[in-house]
Amino acid sequence: MSMPTVLANVNDLLEKMVLEETGEYASTGGRKAKSIGINKSYCHAMGILITANHIEMVLVNLGDEIIKKRSHPFKIYGRIILLYRGGTKGQKFS
Repeated sequence: MSMPTVLANVNDLLEKMVLEETGEYASTGGRKAKSIGINKSYCHAMGILITANHIEMVLVNLGDEIIKKRSHPFKIYGRIILLYRGGTKGQKFS
């Protein structure tokens, strides 16, 4: 790829906020070079694990940092699911 093509693509991603300026490098005689990286909060991903005894959910950002993690134990009785929150019985779902 040519330098103008790379620069146009980087500028496009900066405008869309996918990338962000993260700082500047020391000058080596000309204009200071800018440090550019991925905007970690641009979007998030969610993972869900369902087992026989609980549901676990995790929300992560693009920097692979956990934003929120929750685990909910439950029991299944026929077609009724008892969801437990904080060690006490929660709402019944049928």
